[in-house]
Amino acid sequence: MQEVLRRFAFDTICEVSLGTNPSCLDLSSPVPPLVEAFDGPSKFSAMRGVEPVSAIWKCKRALNLGSEKKLKEFVNFIHSSVNEIIQAKKQKLEKDGANDLLLRFLGAGLDDEMVRDMVISFLMPGRDTTSAALTWLSDYQKNQDDVYIRR
Repeated sequence: MQEVLRRFAFDTICEVSLGTNPSCLDLSSPVPPLVEAFDGPSKFSAMRGVEPVSAIWKCKRALNLGSEKKLKEFVNFIHSSVNEIIQAKKQKLEKDGANDLLLRFLGAGLDDEMVRDMVISFLMPGRDTTSAALTWLSDYQKNQDDVYIRR
C-alpha cells in the first residue's frame, strides 16, 4: 500500500511543482530512475547517523569511498535530471502558458542552480511525507473500521 501511495505522491508533487507527470502509478512500466534516485540519499544520509564516530563517514567522503561515493553519484544524477527538466521547461516556457511552481521560479529570475535546489526541496519531502501520511491514514481508518465491526 505504501509503495502505491509513494508513487501517487511523487506523481502529484511532480505535477504541481514541475508541471510534468512521471507516470509512476503505471505499474506496467518500470519506476523512473529519478524516483529510485531519491531513495539512495535518504538511506545513505541516515547511515551517517548510525556510524559510531562521525569521522568514519567524513573520511569516506574525503576519499570518495563506499556509501559516500554512492551518495555523491545519486546526488549528481538527481541534479542532472532536475537540470534537464528545468532546461526543457525553459524551452517550453516560450510556447506554453502553463502555470506551475517551476514556471514561477523561472519567472522570478532565479539562477538555474537555485531553482534546481528549490525543486529538489519540494520533491524530496513532498513525496515521502505525503505517502507516509496517507499510509498512516489508511491504517488508522482500517483500525477504526475493525473497532466499529467488533461493537
